Amino acid sequence: MDRNAKFKILDAVIADEPVHRGGGQIIPTSRRVAYSAFLMATPRLMEPYLFVEVQAPADCVSAVYSVLARRRGHVTQDAPVPGSPLYIIKVFDLVYQRIQFSARRTGYGASNCRFLL
Repeated sequence: MDRNAKFKILDAVIADEPVHRGGGQIIPTSRRVAYSAFLMATPRLMEPYLFVEVQAPADCVSAVYSVLARRRGHVTQDAPVPGSPLYIIKVFDLVYQRIQFSARRTGYGASNCRFLL
């Protein structure tokens, strides 16, 4: 069950006889109602994103794109820096994947790239 959820009971019809309104009858029924309410509300998993700015030489841009494609990163802007051989790539990246990014950026051009959070 989800934490920090509040259910407000507005109306309830219970049996007149005390035998039929004990905790063994009410608690499992209310649990099933709560579970079905969560499922009917179309729950979804939200993943936190980071905005990352990558500065890389022009010959390393394709390597940055290939790493981001494997990691479900979304490039929002790609532009050269005027007067220098660098490119700035602005990316929305998953926080979960960001933890593993240092291991994956090894290889061609990894030492030439600079990552700004």
